[in-house]
Amino acid sequence: MPEQTPAKADLLRPLEVARYLGVGRNLAYSLINSGIIASIAIGQRRVVRRETLDRWLAAREGKKGR
Repeated sequence: MPEQTPAKADLLRPLEVARYLGVGRNLAYSLINSGIIASIAIGQRRVVRRETLDRWLAAREGKKGR
């Protein structure tokens, strides 16, 4: 497997988002497709910037539910 550059490593596919959050694949796709977690379209793929995901998590600290 080729080594990832720092910029590429900062882009997470939905399955990687699921692993990062510790949730199921379906929930990760749902959060991304609904726009709850901001994503970027590259062709037909969606990716999430790690920085965006970290900010989303930080904003949710202390909140209950979705």
